Amino acid sequence: MLKNLLTATYDCVRVYRTEFFAQHGSWNRGVPIGARLMITSLKPDGTGGKAEVFAGGGLNEKGRL
Repeated sequence: MLKNLLTATYDCVRVYRTEFFAQHGSWNRGVPIGARLMITSLKPDGTGGKAEVFAGGGLNEKGRL
């Protein structure tokens, strides 16, 4: 029973694993985006899903960090 519980718990955690990564700016973009913290959920096979902006901005009125 404990083995089944641990396996089920591991499978739930694995399905809901999430990765965070940072993008440090937009020096070469036409429209500046600033710094961003991105998030992506991992699929059960370990590959990444679609990346989404978790937090972003940090630009001043001149479009600089």
